[in-house]
Amino acid sequence: METQSNEELVAQQLRRLVSEGTDGGFLIVSGGEFYVQFAHWNFDDESTLVFEIASNLSQPGKLSGIQESQIRGLGFEDPTPDVLETHAGTPNFSREYQVTGTDIFVEIANTTSTVFTDVFGLALDSPLEFELNLNP
Repeated sequence: METQSNEELVAQQLRRLVSEGTDGGFLIVSGGEFYVQFAHWNFDDESTLVFEIASNLSQPGKLSGIQESQIRGLGFEDPTPDVLETHAGTPNFSREYQVTGTDIFVEIANTTSTVFTDVFGLALDSPLEFELNLNP
């Protein structure tokens, strides 16, 4: 049996999250000491995936300045510094994707791979763990 690449596994889990999950369903992908998370929402009949990467605001001292710059370079928005006081925004780097077809899952999976290899420094074939919650 052929082993699936990490990109294929991420894309497969994202497809399940969108096709089988309810609003607020989520996927956490972890490798080593790092993780990323995805939440699925339907807004005005549009399916949206929110991709988040833990920041120093949520996990102090976890990322270097270079890693934060790399994450921004991938199109992620900065965390919201006063999230705990305002209850708005997120303590993580975030990026939203509109799910308009199946190609988006491959694009997000490739970005996820880039985060784990180029930003976090894991080997391309490092095993990833998946926690999928379809109905929170």
